[in-house]
Amino acid sequence: MRNTGRNNDTDRVERTSVSLPASTARKLRYRAEAEARPVSSVVRDAVEAYVADAEPPEVPLPSFVGSGSGDGSTVADGRDEAQLAKALDREHRALTRARPGKRRR
Repeated sequence: MRNTGRNNDTDRVERTSVSLPASTARKLRYRAEAEARPVSSVVRDAVEAYVADAEPPEVPLPSFVGSGSGDGSTVADGRDEAQLAKALDREHRALTRARPGKRRR
């Protein structure tokens, strides 16, 4: 993936391909030419408008979050915090790995 500086939320661009009926592809090329823009720019803006109100999927919390009881105070020292950070990182990586069939760039 290449960094384009275009999106503040991800700063990455993922390449994808879309199959369109010939008549739709002609209309798309006509629209892009009329606006003096690349087809990819017109498609990107259309997709961004389409998904603008979409809610992102919920990412489940690690299985150990919220387990236990107490009054909210802590007696953790630096070692406990470091172990927790490592565990959270491992759990996060496991949850966000690329899905089978997807290529990572």
